[in-house]
Amino acid sequence: MPTLSLIETDVAAPAARDLIATLDAELLLRYPNELPNGIDADAFRAADGCMVLAWMGDVAPGCAAFRPVAPDTIEIERVFVRAGQRGRGVSKLLLAWLEQRALQSRLWRLIMNPPNTQADCDGHQKNSVESDQSFRVN
Repeated sequence: MPTLSLIETDVAAPAARDLIATLDAELLLRYPNELPNGIDADAFRAADGCMVLAWMGDVAPGCAAFRPVAPDTIEIERVFVRAGQRGRGVSKLLLAWLEQRALQSRLWRLIMNPPNTQADCDGHQKNSVESDQSFRVN
């Protein structure tokens, strides 16, 4: 059983940049009329943003981030798992980690910009309820 580690990472770290670029490329394929916005690393840091990467050995299959948008509120963004790693509960664990990190920072309210289609929303809802966690969290 592989071990999954969740590690807070700078948004400009190579693995984070690679995941964001992969996500942006996938978003561009899904929504060709909308340009992905990526993350401006300086603005993200200035807003006290937080990014976490999931690691399985030396491979980062997923990421998630938040940034404060009000004194007690964060916006969840950039929740992404690579296609070959989906359906194993990685995004659920990333979101749970972000929630705990936000609570430690006394940020009580979480908001999220949903995907643009109902099909995407259905996938997020399904993954938030069902999970085949076939790895051990470290």
